[in-house]
Amino acid sequence: SIRYTPTWGFDEGIRELLQNWRDGLLEIPGRYLSIVDISIEFTDLKPRTGTKFEFNAFDNSKPRQLLGKISFQSKASSNGTEKSTLEIMNRFITLDKEHLSMGDSSKKFKHEFAGGHGEGMKVGK
Repeated sequence: SIRYTPTWGFDEGIRELLQNWRDGLLEIPGRYLSIVDISIEFTDLKPRTGTKFEFNAFDNSKPRQLLGKISFQSKASSNGTEKSTLEIMNRFITLDKEHLSMGDSSKKFKHEFAGGHGEGMKVGK
């Protein structure tokens, strides 16, 4: 909402999504992970036109397990405008209907997470 976060722009909205992705990497059923238990690998996919890259997050167990992924792609469309796509995936996290309510968060009172207020994803532009 423009009134709730009047100084937020595009960058702040993306920041909230990335913080939720980072927090989601730590929420694995039946396991406790800290950020040092995770490896993030960058791959530049070097398309012929535009830009495409991804970040893959793995736990440090043997064998490694994919925990999440961020993919970004940007390319010029047929009318000359640039079209960009950002995909954010956490393997063990679901987005349920109640998560869309202001103040709802599975991260409340968990200090290892960046969030916890249940508002960031909802108010990012």
